Amino acid sequence: MSKEYDLDIVVRFSSSKKINPSINEIELGGYKIRSIPSIQDSMASTTEEMLLEFNDIWEENQTASNPEKEAHYILSLLSVLGRTRINFNSIRINNVNVTFRTSRAYKQFSGQLDLPSNLKDIYNNLFSLNEKLFVQYIRSCSAYQNAISLLPNNPTVGCFMLVVAIECLSNVVLKGKSSHFVKFRDFIVKYLPSEIRDEEIAMDLFLELLEQIYRKYRSGFTHGGLNISVGSLAADKAGLKYVKHYIDGKEVKSPSLTWFENIVRGVLIEFLRRQVGTSVEDRRQRVDLAVAEGILNVKLRKPKKPGEVAFVEDVDIQ
Repeated sequence: MSKEYDLDIVVRFSSSKKINPSINEIELGGYKIRSIPSIQDSMASTTEEMLLEFNDIWEENQTASNPEKEAHYILSLLSVLGRTRINFNSIRINNVNVTFRTSRAYKQFSGQLDLPSNLKDIYNNLFSLNEKLFVQYIRSCSAYQNAISLLPNNPTVGCFMLVVAIECLSNVVLKGKSSHFVKFRDFIVKYLPSEIRDEEIAMDLFLELLEQIYRKYRSGFTHGGLNISVGSLAADKAGLKYVKHYIDGKEVKSPSLTWFENIVRGVLIEFLRRQVGTSVEDRRQRVDLAVAEGILNVKLRKPKKPGEVAFVEDVDIQ
């Protein structure tokens, strides 16, 4: 095929580890990785800006390619091989900047804080939860926080963590022998805020999209390492609830992750809104939880007085 159809790809990214100064560039087959000059003090900076360069060579009868996704594959391999954290920054194709980043879609994570009007009541209701539910709710919040941090650059794992944020509670709140999916679905339906429910045109469609999130995205990632559908990313960019497309001639509805994130946040807040009973703030709950997650119980080789510092050689850990 004529070389005019080949594409020169340059990706700019950052790595938490630096290339050894003695190495000019790293070659992985047809992929080349090299560092680029920086105005930062090379010793003070904790990351290094790099370039990934390769040719997107089109074969005869080829009609499409996805060099940005191909670059992500190579960078994920570099992350494993070099034990380094990678951040994708931008991509240039034939000297044209064409960076399509999913972070553009998630505008709800920027701007001013939009807090619930009954913030104090919601906060106080947290302390109406029994000890187990209190712990699980805090874990749900942690999962949600991680999810929205991951969504712009790793929507697959971000979506998975949004599901986890619900499952932390649904598998504890809803009793019985129902499957994890049924509990996930029923928990959302039970605690879906009225303002979100009113926006849903058809509950059948709502449940269909939830099932897609759980069975295709959550389970597909967990058991097969599958990425979410490109249809969901397209829905996010277009500001749609879902995108209808076809795979092997079969109609598929891929839900927007923005839509799903709004549901998860709404359900977590609504769950607290509905709590009843005496709610007295007890900081001890948070202290005990923090201590429990930061304590390692070990056996001392020799007795120690209360408050006396124990060093590694004082404990039996191997």
